Amino acid sequence: MPLADSYAFSDLPLWAWLTWLFVIGSCIGSFLNVVIYRLPVGKSLVRPGSHCPRCNKPIRARHNIPILGWLMLRGKCKDCETPISVRYPLVELAVGTIFFVLAGLIFGGGSGHMPESFHVEVGKRSFSEAWVWQTALYAYHVVLACFLVASGMIAVDEMRQKASLSGFTAFLGLATPLFAPWLRPTHFLSILDRVSVFAAIWDGLFGFSAGIAMGYIVAFARKGRRSFRADTMSVLAVIGAFLGWQAVLTVSAAASATELGRHWTSSGRTSQNPAPWITVAAFFAGVHLVAWRWISVYAQEQTETMQGVIMLVMLAVTVICSWGHQRLGSDEGDHQEENLDHPANRRRTATRDKFNKNRK
Repeated sequence: MPLADSYAFSDLPLWAWLTWLFVIGSCIGSFLNVVIYRLPVGKSLVRPGSHCPRCNKPIRARHNIPILGWLMLRGKCKDCETPISVRYPLVELAVGTIFFVLAGLIFGGGSGHMPESFHVEVGKRSFSEAWVWQTALYAYHVVLACFLVASGMIAVDEMRQKASLSGFTAFLGLATPLFAPWLRPTHFLSILDRVSVFAAIWDGLFGFSAGIAMGYIVAFARKGRRSFRADTMSVLAVIGAFLGWQAVLTVSAAASATELGRHWTSSGRTSQNPAPWITVAAFFAGVHLVAWRWISVYAQEQTETMQGVIMLVMLAVTVICSWGHQRLGSDEGDHQEENLDHPANRRRTATRDKFNKNRK
């Protein structure tokens, strides 16, 4: 049974499914905009509904249509013409695109994006059951993708990551593979049976623990303040719970190297609006999620010795780049004391307040 054809469980063609999932993703992106703004400040995600922060008039239902609503309003409130940030439709477009791409890879891309253990089990299933299993794999991936978008944008706003969001997502990443051990793309050890619950438990626990440990190492090397350390640990722990310890090391090394390289290329001048480390890490986790089959250095055939060598190399890159970043003193946001009178904190507060005025 070709995996690429299993979407035919429905009579609709693949392009119709992809379009429908893009629409669903953009709607979820609209909800993520609410989560990004309200959750860090403790506001309800349900009440009040979307409204203008200046005139307090509710936004009409037709203007709440993802992407199109902002275009119809031309980026302004219908009642008082207060500008609405362009970030709203961009987040909706980004999430819709993520849903579209992941669906294309999983439902229409053949077996190239599937974990090896997926084929072991799906070969035993009927045609319709295989489609259901692909749907489960797709749902598992989009849950992580939504978390990465929300966490990355919360970091851009220089707000604290919420333990409720990280904790709930990590729980899903740890618990779901207990019922479907083949969900994670890579394994903890090659000697473990990838379709056993025992392997799923070790994969999840080791990945989760690796995320916490790596988050602490990054913050320690960068001399980050306590809030940065907690946020980094929580985000990397979720990535480890979903994708395993290999993704934690790859993402941490890539994000740390990018941060250091960005400082060097800017000739020591910090950008006026630099992407925080967590946002960069969330981006690379998304890249890993989509392209792990082609970029992963932890192939099934590699021995534990080779994996250990790669682990040490990735760890060294992360530590050296984070330490070098701290030595160059390029990121005020990570290691400044939380002093409201500090000039950097005053600038960040002013920028955040200005942006919040343009929110729904």
